[in-house]
Amino acid sequence: MSRPLGSGNTGGVEWVPPEPRLEAPGVALRPFRVSDAAAGADACRDPAILRFTFMEDDLTEAGAVDWINEATEWWSRGQPRFAIVDPDDDRLLGQVGLGVNSRHLSGDWGDLSDSDRRANDHAVRDGDRLLSSYQVTPDLKIWIVTEANREATTALLPDEY
Repeated sequence: MSRPLGSGNTGGVEWVPPEPRLEAPGVALRPFRVSDAAAGADACRDPAILRFTFMEDDLTEAGAVDWINEATEWWSRGQPRFAIVDPDDDRLLGQVGLGVNSRHLSGDWGDLSDSDRRANDHAVRDGDRLLSSYQVTPDLKIWIVTEANREATTALLPDEY
């Protein structure tokens, strides 16, 4: 059984949005921008979308700006929120929030082989590098890597490692 890496939501690790944005075929993930507010408010007027979201009905553009500003703060709590955008024109398609940091901190290493899980369990005890892998969509996997000195944790795509 793995032990948590730290206490609280972030375990003392600073989480920042990735730069450049994360991309996979047909989709890109990036931090929200205030310029996304109008599209977000428009989406919240669509009854089909509201069936699948926690967003409030009839969200105004000002309310969407408030939500975007709050979503930006969630990064520092280890709960990243991404705008899902078209990779070609950067048009807002949706949003997704990831709880990977809390999973990583609690020792839920995600989609790893048994040998990688054992290596992580030893790394928690011995102070070595940690790796978690989370399948976000069928075409998008994110790795979370915490360095041995515990001073940095990075979210990246597997081909960026």
